[in-house]
Amino acid sequence: MREVLRSISVAALLVALLAGCTAMTGKTAGQNVDDAKITAAVKSKLAAEKLGTVTRIDVDTNLGTVYLTGVVETAAMKPRAVALARQVEGVRQVVDNLKVQDTMQARTPGQTIDDASITAAVKTKLAAEKLATLTKIDVDTRNGAVTLTGNVESEGMRRRAAEIASGVNGVREVVNNLKVQ
Repeated sequence: MREVLRSISVAALLVALLAGCTAMTGKTAGQNVDDAKITAAVKSKLAAEKLGTVTRIDVDTNLGTVYLTGVVETAAMKPRAVALARQVEGVRQVVDNLKVQDTMQARTPGQTIDDASITAAVKTKLAAEKLATLTKIDVDTRNGAVTLTGNVESEGMRRRAAEIASGVNGVREVVNNLKVQ
């Protein structure tokens, strides 16, 4: 009897956890796992071709849409990175937010710290307004350019998130890739 009760308790706990995943991200647990697999596969393909590293190309996936953000060394690397991402099973679309390094200034250690500070400030302001949870909106910053990805509930929230990000000290530009659910 205790074993049956234990099994029922474990099953109930799993159902509650899976429901929590859906409530936090707006996606089912399966969708979260699928997106994580796609992200890992794209990063693996980029690393195998030495096109991307964790610090140069950021890969985010939301409901099968892959967002590539960061810097590549040459103009030829941009379409190659996009092509590699499209080869991964489950990818519906690829959004290319990559910049070519020779059109950008080299980053100093201070810029890296500034970008991390900007990211933290944007996330804090989004959370303070209860606009969206940190799991729904991903914030990436590169040389003062903030990229927002994820899901929001309305077009008004999408616009407000961009306004919040643009109001943070040090932000040069906001790339708003948020999708309305």
